[in-house]
Amino acid sequence: MGYDLCVSTVRYIGDLSKFNMVERHKAILEYVVSLSDIDFNNLNWGDFNDDIYEPYYGGEEGDETKRTVVIDIINDFFENHDNRDTTDISIPCGGIFLSGGMSGGDSPSESYDCFWKFDSLPIKILEKGKFGSVWDTYLLFVEEYKNKIPKKLHAELNKWRAAEKI
Repeated sequence: MGYDLCVSTVRYIGDLSKFNMVERHKAILEYVVSLSDIDFNNLNWGDFNDDIYEPYYGGEEGDETKRTVVIDIINDFFENHDNRDTTDISIPCGGIFLSGGMSGGDSPSESYDCFWKFDSLPIKILEKGKFGSVWDTYLLFVEEYKNKIPKKLHAELNKWRAAEKI
């Protein structure tokens, strides 16, 4: 049996030095509580599935149970985002919170679980706290540097080719 490195991420938008977690926490909770049942259920739930419900309410699924689970996930993330097994990386369009570790089939840490569940929430909920998907961050990064990467890569390849001829 082998071990794997597991990493869970949450993207944040904005400068980390001006990052007010209390305000972001409050904004997300207010949004979730204010949604009508119809609007709440019409959110794109994507990866939000039984794996997320099970630890909270034994897999029960209903309108109020789902809202309660979402609120618990939000609270868990904000309580665990700065544990010692987490870090952040700043990038031009914001940053990414990271957590993870080695896993032999189980979860590497409590923070890893919190990040994974939080990142599984619908994007409309995440956006209320100025969070977003890591995939969107990747696309923004590629868009910003698309004209620079090929030139640098081309120059490096030419250096390697010249070195091979020596």
